[in-house]
Amino acid sequence: MFSMSTIFAYMSLRTSPTSPSSPSPSSSSNPVEYHPLSPTSPGAPEEVVHKAHPRIHEIRKASLDGQVILDAGLAQSKTSLGRDDREADQGGRVRRNTVSGGASHRHRAITRESGESETRLKNMQSHPRLDERRADFIPPLIPRERDPISREPTPHREPTSTSPRDVAYREMSPLGSPHDVAGHSESTSPTPYIPRGSPPRDPIHREPTPRESGRTRTRESSRVREGSRARSNTVTSNQGGHDQVRTLLAQNEKLAAQLLEVQRDLADSRKRTVDALKRVAELADERTHAIEQLDTAKTEVAAKEKAVQQRVTDVEARLRRRDDEIRSLTSKLRSAEDRLQNTNKLLEARTADLTGAQAFLSAADVYSGAEIINMVEGLNAEVLQLSAYMAEFVEDPLMHGGATERARLIDKNKELLEKEIRPRLGEALYAHIEKSYLDLRSDPLPLQLALQSILVAWCNFKTRTFASGQFGDVLDNLYAQIRRSEAQAIAGRWRALTNLQMKYFDNELPTNRLIDMLIAMLHFAGWSFASSKSHRAILSVQEKIQNLERLWIQLKNATKSDVTTSDLETFIFPPEIPFDDGMENNYRTDGQGKLTGQKTLCTVAIGLRKTLIARSEGGSLSTRHETLLKPKVVLAAALSLDGENKAPGGPG
Repeated sequence: MFSMSTIFAYMSLRTSPTSPSSPSPSSSSNPVEYHPLSPTSPGAPEEVVHKAHPRIHEIRKASLDGQVILDAGLAQSKTSLGRDDREADQGGRVRRNTVSGGASHRHRAITRESGESETRLKNMQSHPRLDERRADFIPPLIPRERDPISREPTPHREPTSTSPRDVAYREMSPLGSPHDVAGHSESTSPTPYIPRGSPPRDPIHREPTPRESGRTRTRESSRVREGSRARSNTVTSNQGGHDQVRTLLAQNEKLAAQLLEVQRDLADSRKRTVDALKRVAELADERTHAIEQLDTAKTEVAAKEKAVQQRVTDVEARLRRRDDEIRSLTSKLRSAEDRLQNTNKLLEARTADLTGAQAFLSAADVYSGAEIINMVEGLNAEVLQLSAYMAEFVEDPLMHGGATERARLIDKNKELLEKEIRPRLGEALYAHIEKSYLDLRSDPLPLQLALQSILVAWCNFKTRTFASGQFGDVLDNLYAQIRRSEAQAIAGRWRALTNLQMKYFDNELPTNRLIDMLIAMLHFAGWSFASSKSHRAILSVQEKIQNLERLWIQLKNATKSDVTTSDLETFIFPPEIPFDDGMENNYRTDGQGKLTGQKTLCTVAIGLRKTLIARSEGGSLSTRHETLLKPKVVLAAALSLDGENKAPGGPG
């Protein structure tokens, strides 16, 4: 709640002519003071005040409450003064001057206190803190220049008395002099009090009667008592008003401090509001600039989008044209692929026909006769080395077998010895080894010759024939018939094609058959298979036979497939036939002619023969044979020669 001094300070600031917010009385008919932050002021909506400080509403409410209390106090003081006058009037008109003087004295005391209050109020108004904040002071939301009782605007009154005392009272109190308050001047003489019912006084002084004096004293005493009670009530009422004024002054000081703090906060809030408004203006400028940039970007994007859309349209049109072209080209490609496929089929057919025809028409040979001779000599050398290596087995005592074991092994391999080995060795060599097998441990030459004969016969068979068995015999006979009836080119190409196809037939004799014959021959010569060294020796023999097989396969392909202009054939002689010029002695002697007619023992090296079929002028076919490499044979007399002649020689 606001005190009376605070309210007077508000009214003084509001009515001050230097206040920037106080309009002149003639400028507006509205008696209510204009407030720069009032809800009706432009540019400062009430929500700004709300945000500035939340206690502004509490201050306004306290101002209104203080105004109500001030009005009530003034009304109470005015009522007390009126009641005092009435009681004094009822106390007796006889002592009117005395009572009126006392009332005037009390009225002057109250007026003096009011003047002191006014002086304190002026001192508060001239306080430096209020002067510093006067420009920013928020005037109270109360009407200006209103009557404290009727709440109506009070018109300006001119003082009715010009006496020095009334002027002094008016300078001290806004209520004027006591005579102005009472409604008459001090110079006016008081009217003597005449009680009702009393007889009029004689203008000539006379003493009253005792009865009259007693009644008069009684009435005066009662009036004095009533005046005392009235004065006591008035003093009590005034004392309560002074206490309330002091309370309001204390509250006023507290609220003034709060108001200053609120004003400082409000100033800070205004500063922050100004900064915020500046920032809002800057943000608005930035927003405007951003909007302009956005509009520019939108325009550019729209232009680019339009250009891109145009490009997309052009690309789509090109793609449609390309799709049409691709479909057309695909159709053409499909037709071309069909034609190409038909052409490839025709080409394959023509190529096959040409290949078949070329196979019969080609006259070029892959190998020459000299190269074939070298192949045959290489095969003979491998046969010689293998037979000599195996003949040394019987010289090793660790691989010797006893007679019982030899007999058992011969009986085990009897069929192989009789049907395969004996026909290839001949009777003379076979019988010599059978009788003199113990001599082989010191002189293994007969065993070496027997092994050479077996190997040579096997290699000649493998390189000469198309296949083994009856099927091979049929092909041999068929080829012989073709050679007699067709030209060499046709017969040679037929032989080449047939030999190439023979690799798909698995009717050839396996290599293990050759190994079995060689081991049987070793057993026949007294060799034992019981020792571990014998096992290792057989493993090495298998490796050498694989090399030998590679050589005769190469020789067969060269003679059967790679040479078509003539027939190149390997050949050997059967054992125990007379020696002639078509043979070559394996051991060198003084003359070849002296050996003619001698009995041969066996063939130890393969020979090479060339057969050429030519058509004569009359259309008949003639066959001509030419020996390119003579087979080497061993004469029967070689087993009875001295040691000097027994030394084996190289191929001649």
